[in-house]
Amino acid sequence: MNYIISLPKTPTGLYDTKALQNQFMHGGIIKEEDVSRLIEESKCYFGLEENVVHVYDNTLIFGDYHGQYFDLITQMNDPFWKDRYSTSIYLGDYVDRGTMSCEVLITLLCMKVNNPSHVIMLRGNHESRNMTRAMGFMAECKMKYSLILYRQFCSLFDSLPLVCIVHRDIGDFFCCHGGISPDMTSINQINSIDRFHEPPLEGLFCDLLWADPISEKKFEEQPGFKRHYDAISFLPNNERNCSYYFGYKAIDEFLQNNNIIAVIRGHQCNREGVEMHFFGCDELEFPLCFTVFSASLYSLNNQSGTLLLSNEKIDIGRYNQPDCLNQYNPILPNPILFSVIKVMESIEDIMYQLIPFVFNEENSEHEETDRIQENQIQIQQENFKKEAGSYFGSSEKDPKPLFFENPITPLNSCLSQSNPGDEEGINVIEKELSIEVPEVKQSISKKGKINNISITFKEDTQKKNSLFLSFDQSEVHPLIYNDLHASIATQEPSLYETKDTTKLIRQESLPVSIDEIRKKYLGLNK
Repeated sequence: MNYIISLPKTPTGLYDTKALQNQFMHGGIIKEEDVSRLIEESKCYFGLEENVVHVYDNTLIFGDYHGQYFDLITQMNDPFWKDRYSTSIYLGDYVDRGTMSCEVLITLLCMKVNNPSHVIMLRGNHESRNMTRAMGFMAECKMKYSLILYRQFCSLFDSLPLVCIVHRDIGDFFCCHGGISPDMTSINQINSIDRFHEPPLEGLFCDLLWADPISEKKFEEQPGFKRHYDAISFLPNNERNCSYYFGYKAIDEFLQNNNIIAVIRGHQCNREGVEMHFFGCDELEFPLCFTVFSASLYSLNNQSGTLLLSNEKIDIGRYNQPDCLNQYNPILPNPILFSVIKVMESIEDIMYQLIPFVFNEENSEHEETDRIQENQIQIQQENFKKEAGSYFGSSEKDPKPLFFENPITPLNSCLSQSNPGDEEGINVIEKELSIEVPEVKQSISKKGKINNISITFKEDTQKKNSLFLSFDQSEVHPLIYNDLHASIATQEPSLYETKDTTKLIRQESLPVSIDEIRKKYLGLNK
């Protein structure tokens, strides 16, 4: 077995993904000229696809991998899904943060060339030059291959489609990486985008890669939002420095106008692998949006997830951790270099474990100062809540306008009320390895109705690893230690990111200059 081999092929001329997996599991790589040819071959297939791809088969959907190759292999080889689907959709963010982004991409591209019409790869916000330069993929390419190959990968990213519509008997599903846009009323508008370049910083193209659904945390922070959940359309996404949060009103109108029953997207880590979004509407039992995240142990010991769409139901798979971690035996690379890398990773992890204790000790010395600052912040928050309450809770016929930075939804739209009316709808049923949920009758929205849909959960019984592992264990599980990278893109802060100012600075966003970061930091601490 050699450290560098040609791309393996089967006797029928297809790429041999099993032999490829064996090479990667021993720490090997592929000849650069073969990877280059694979990229160009894949670009030909992507170039034939429109911005919106349509699928009419049972479909297994995967979320972000961020270079976590073992998660890809575990989910791809799971016998639970065998013979249950014909097409697989990958929602983007294949690269950055993890240490095996090249392996993830090469594997997926081999699958694409082997079966081009049944492997759909969508573009994520990390499939761009701007993100990969800052988040690790360029450095990985430079170490394993060359900058020339990195530029080829970036050119490949430009050719990836943006959206996939899955047509099933239970309804049609809209799949993308980020979310919907205020610039889009019809799905047909997406095909008019020129996608073959770096994503812009605003507009429909940007929002498809960057938008987020409004979270439950927003409703907890702003009670007025919860009371008027059905009036929220789009809010500026200041945490990401671009795009928007989309609310109930926005997604309800989008689903109704385009005859879609749910949006399926990636982009955000969540604890259980697949998160269901109800946008503050307690009356709904079937979600209007799903977030699928397929990288386990990415942050706060999260599970990874996959989602299967069939004609009769939705199956959700959850994984505690990759089951092939113990099989990773990188004997092929330079042993001295590999040992140094592993030692540095372990030292890095120890430092991260110590950070909370250092900050806690430092905070105790300045407790009085912190208490004064917290009181000031609390007073400001109370004043804001009173002001917001006057907007949302006012009985005036013509209330004052509520301004956001870059406002999208006019106030008269935000404050409009709608009557739920009589609703009937779906049964949420969970079978083996499921969480018990009572049978309910609800509609998917206040306007449309859907047929009965059962959602089944396939739980992983494998025990999770502790986040606090010994040095010896880190040798067995080499990709567990990603806390620094993972903390950038999560919904929840890590142990040492409990302060709002720190969380906002570290929240995943478009890369900004040092001057912009300094300006933002000073603004947060005024």
